[in-house]
Amino acid sequence: MLPVPPRAYAGCVRAIVSYVLLRAALFIAPFAILVAAQVEWYVALVISLLFAFAASAVFLRRQKAAVSAEIARMRGERGHRDDEDVEDEAVDAVRATETDDESIDAGADAEDDAEDGTVATTTTDPDLVTDEDASAAERDDRTDR
Repeated sequence: MLPVPPRAYAGCVRAIVSYVLLRAALFIAPFAILVAAQVEWYVALVISLLFAFAASAVFLRRQKAAVSAEIARMRGERGHRDDEDVEDEAVDAVRATETDDESIDAGADAEDDAEDGTVATTTTDPDLVTDEDASAAERDDRTDR
């Protein structure tokens, strides 16, 4: 991973902290006003949560966009990988393991077959067959007829 410069980190922290503090203020101010007005605390809590949610959606769009942009930039600097890349690597690792296992099994079977006088057969993975291989197999089938 590449190290992140301290100044870039400070910009990200500043954006996140300002967004969190503004959201907290949008909750605490109505909650304090409602509690001071002697509204039950659980009613004041629910009303304050609803108000904070709605007000932050309306008034904090810029701050939310800035936080999202900073987080995306930070992930980009760290070499964030797509899910597709991770999945492709996992599939390749499984196929490599299967290929290694098949070659080991084929070697053991070839020794056993030689003693019995039988011939070992192999199968082809359909995912690995190309169009050229398929057309060659069709030509072979036609010549046999």
